[in-house]
Amino acid sequence: MNFFEALESRWRGRKERKFLAEYGCDTWEQYHRRYDPDYSYMANRIKSIYHGYLHVAVPDSVRYRWEEYPKMEEWCNQRCLGKWRSDIHRVIRDSLTGEWELNGIGGGDHMFFAFKDERDYLMFTLRWS
Repeated sequence: MNFFEALESRWRGRKERKFLAEYGCDTWEQYHRRYDPDYSYMANRIKSIYHGYLHVAVPDSVRYRWEEYPKMEEWCNQRCLGKWRSDIHRVIRDSLTGEWELNGIGGGDHMFFAFKDERDYLMFTLRWS
């Protein structure tokens, strides 16, 4: 690597760090999670929150304790081929429609795993449901 390549590499790195700092992120992974176009922070139903994901899995929180949540995320990191996302939301199930709705006061905390790829969703549900 000659002098100009090293200088260009340092300049590119500085430019990336400045861009990430403007958006309040330390890594590209944080940036892509925070500004995910397939996820809506303003929605009030799980179906609307994960509007860009085709499949949403809700592991049974009685059967799988919260200590297993990092294991589930690690499993997805290792085995999922497509885009996926996991979050914990306080929700309540609507008795008429059966959909999950955000509810900050009542309800319970549930784990949600959203997948774009059907194969990833099926493998996850076979393993964790």
